[in-house]
Amino acid sequence: MRFSLKVQSIGGSGQSTKDYITVTHEFDVPDDQALTKRGRLFVTLNISANDNFDLKEISTLFIESLQESFYKINDETPLHAIEASLRRAHQLLLSIKSIDGNDSLGSTQSNFDISCATALIWNRVLYTSHIGSPAIYLIKGTGTRDLVLEKGSREIWTSSNIIENEDVVIIGTEIFANTFPATEIINSLGSLSSTIATHKDADKISAILIKASASIEKQSSSITDKVKSLNIGNSISGTIWKVKSKISNSEALSEKFKFYQSKKAAPVSSITGISETRPSAAIESTPRGPKRINERKSTNKGKKQIAVGLAMLLGIGFVNYKLFYENKQNNKLDNSNEVAFNLPNKDGQIKGESDDQTPINLHKEIIKFSNIEKNILPISLSTIRGNLISLDSNSGSVFKIDISKKEAIKLEPTVSNPKLIECEIHQSEMKDLCFVYGKDGFIVFDANKKGEEIDKYFADLENVIDIYPSWDVLYILTADNIYSYKLGTTEPKKWLNDEALSNTKSIAVDSNIYVLSSNDVYKYAGGKLVSEFKIEKSKLKSPTQIEISTTSIFVLDQNKIIVFKRSSGKFEKEILLSNEADIETPVSFSLTKDATPKIVFEKGKSFFIVEE
Repeated sequence: MRFSLKVQSIGGSGQSTKDYITVTHEFDVPDDQALTKRGRLFVTLNISANDNFDLKEISTLFIESLQESFYKINDETPLHAIEASLRRAHQLLLSIKSIDGNDSLGSTQSNFDISCATALIWNRVLYTSHIGSPAIYLIKGTGTRDLVLEKGSREIWTSSNIIENEDVVIIGTEIFANTFPATEIINSLGSLSSTIATHKDADKISAILIKASASIEKQSSSITDKVKSLNIGNSISGTIWKVKSKISNSEALSEKFKFYQSKKAAPVSSITGISETRPSAAIESTPRGPKRINERKSTNKGKKQIAVGLAMLLGIGFVNYKLFYENKQNNKLDNSNEVAFNLPNKDGQIKGESDDQTPINLHKEIIKFSNIEKNILPISLSTIRGNLISLDSNSGSVFKIDISKKEAIKLEPTVSNPKLIECEIHQSEMKDLCFVYGKDGFIVFDANKKGEEIDKYFADLENVIDIYPSWDVLYILTADNIYSYKLGTTEPKKWLNDEALSNTKSIAVDSNIYVLSSNDVYKYAGGKLVSEFKIEKSKLKSPTQIEISTTSIFVLDQNKIIVFKRSSGKFEKEILLSNEADIETPVSFSLTKDATPKIVFEKGKSFFIVEE
């Protein structure tokens, strides 16, 4: 299956009045390394200020700052990189001087306002960020999710979602969001361009539509497919089958994308698509003939028939290769004519290719998301006493799943704009406490008693990255420090006094504190760094999360868990969660609270458990 994006800009871009400008932009990816480590980034932007500022220059500086900062490859995850890049670009704007040099854009006299939405698609994960009240919609089937939960906020808010075949992502300006609200966007898809063209604020409405598509090679009953299934040792049949598949795919694309459209004011039925294409690898060379059979000069009739058959297949392969090569030279597809979207049918469904490829699972499935509740989207998970605890980003609800029975119940506590959940067995009271962090701060509840909220408190902290409870203290990791929050108190206390952190990703706590930062794990005791503690960080590539047991440190790194000894930091082993053939990548994990902890993790549309 080939995963690609089709993209279309709707409305005007770069249009400005004396006090307002609207921009849509897809960022240039410098090279394949940047694509692998950062993904594809899109932005919609509208800026307003008094007429003493050059808004075109300001918007250009904003875009260029994002481009330079985000695609500067370092150890940051894509999510951290886009947050840092947006913050840097925003600060840059505030320092820009007016045309007469008397004011800056950050002054009250400038009447400066900004609304921004970004969509970052990396490794089939969608990261969205926003400032203000733009439109960020995720369309799955006949349902639409509004991903802007903090409307009007001047801070940077982010969220993450899994992208699947046929999903549609829309980011747009504030007036686009007001004109086409999430509840009506599907019914409006067929008339976007015409509605915008006649709108009184047409020059202030713009959006980017992105559709995820997966091309699946179709089965056929051709002789090449039949030969491939025989698995002949010298791979001749495999080569011919690949060539035949390329021809079939090329013809299918040719038929699908022969569709005329104009580039401006085109109806959504003819949205331009720019697919994720890469130069084709050279066609494999096939052996000159079944050498082993010919050299033996066997008079066996069956062997001669095999030799003749293979020679015929070589001929078929050569002809198919020639047809494919000539077709490619003479019929190069113009990507600007690809159809990115199929219009909703009468039932409101978006038509398109079906993704019937079965995921490759290396480990035991605990439960599918659809068996927990319809349309849930887990954003964080934890475990307690044989149960998996999951936080749903859509509803803000918490679900408790019995790992052995595969049964789920919904717990009552909810939090708006949920971000993180962590649970622990409270040793002094023997309660199963769960801590949920969201927009309004933290909620603490007993996971064994539905609806029993123990405490609720606010923490005036910015850039909270991760949380971890230990006894009756919650440790909070931010972008630059660690804070401790004791139950029953009102103020978080700064735990690190003499040091500042950077590129923080995850935290784990027992008698010491372990912080995953950039590509390394650091140990802290008594508020200070334990400088002699080192892990074999050469084993890590792009780590995202850390957990600890009584003896080991577990680090999630792409599709595997890297395990280190807690005492020495030496590499212990790695546990593969998914292989390269799997289209899904593990998103997060937790350890069961057992004497010999087991790994539970989220991948695709299910939770899994590693049973070694």
